[in-house]
Amino acid sequence: MSILYWNVQGAGNPAFLRNVNDMVDRFNPSILVFSETHVNRQRAEVIIRHVQRGFDNCPTFQHRKLLWENLTAVSATSSLFNLPWLLAGDFNEKLTNDDKRGGNPISQHKANLLQNCLDAYNLLDLGFNGPKFTWSNMRSILNLIQARLDRAFANPS
Repeated sequence: MSILYWNVQGAGNPAFLRNVNDMVDRFNPSILVFSETHVNRQRAEVIIRHVQRGFDNCPTFQHRKLLWENLTAVSATSSLFNLPWLLAGDFNEKLTNDDKRGGNPISQHKANLLQNCLDAYNLLDLGFNGPKFTWSNMRSILNLIQARLDRAFANPS
């Protein structure tokens, strides 16, 4: 099984759909995931129809909090808990202070909510290759903020 995860910027660009087709033809993924927080619903629907796949979009903290709470509730009441789980994507949240450089400190409350969800499923961070930080505000060094937002978690099953 192959998984193609693309934290894309520019899904509103007309060339995006052509690039998607090229990537799908080249890699033939079993699962295709796009992470793009700056696409409106209408454009997202066009993308979904084009690639005929679905996705979940949680752009605000309140949406993410609800998702994590629902996942935690499912783990407590379902036989799904014993199955293999993989969660990957742009979580748009930091778990520790090491996940961020510059700007305000991380919100420990938000980090704890995500960690509680991960703990409910016994999910472990799979690590990564490449730069430590996956997001930057692209400002000058005095105002630069960087963070690790993209992650992949799996349980030992």
